Amino acid sequence: MSRPAVVELIDVTRSFPGPPEVQALTSINLRVEKQDYLSIVGPSGSGKSTMLNILGLLDRPSVGEYYLDGALTGLAGEAERAALRGGKIGFVFQAFHLMPHRSVCDNVLLATIYSKVPRADRE
Repeated sequence: MSRPAVVELIDVTRSFPGPPEVQALTSINLRVEKQDYLSIVGPSGSGKSTMLNILGLLDRPSVGEYYLDGALTGLAGEAERAALRGGKIGFVFQAFHLMPHRSVCDNVLLATIYSKVPRADRE
């Protein structure tokens, strides 16, 4: 029995209402296996950020299915999506998005709160 893909998009389309309606992604199919390395590249306006927002569970496809570790994400509520983001997805932003009133260490440790690392184990 084969393992599910880490990420699988099946006929994913993301549209934004208009006028005119804009299709940022159209019928995307993608399968990422464990230990695959992937880069998403393309010119400005080609849908890279839209795809990353869908993969990061920050947005939903208009059409199609997104599986994360074999689980269909389209049926997940917002709390479950947040838990999946905290436990299975890591973000690296171009901007640091640090909290200015906290130390660098506190900013880094903030992610461990969302991933439910016990307080005693965080540092």
